[in-house]
Amino acid sequence: HHIIADGWSMELLLSEIVQLYNSLVDSSAAALPVLDIQYKDYGAWLESEQQQQKSSSSALYWQEQFKGSLPVLDLPSFQSRPLMQTYNGDSL
Repeated sequence: HHIIADGWSMELLLSEIVQLYNSLVDSSAAALPVLDIQYKDYGAWLESEQQQQKSSSSALYWQEQFKGSLPVLDLPSFQSRPLMQTYNGDSL
């Protein structure tokens, strides 16, 4: 699913898995490239003061956009909603 990984990332992941598998089959050392950046570098960037300021201003913006009560979503249906919500379900 694209929430988990995009096509480019999946292609890269599968390519590295195939390389590792082939190195295990051949009993040779894996020839994966050394990464220029590690996940800890990304974490440090997220924790930087400048990034935290951007995140807090973004959070304030969205809190302002979504403040107030939520509207009731009243979609057309074959059955009307009961006056009192019961959470009664059914199994098929």
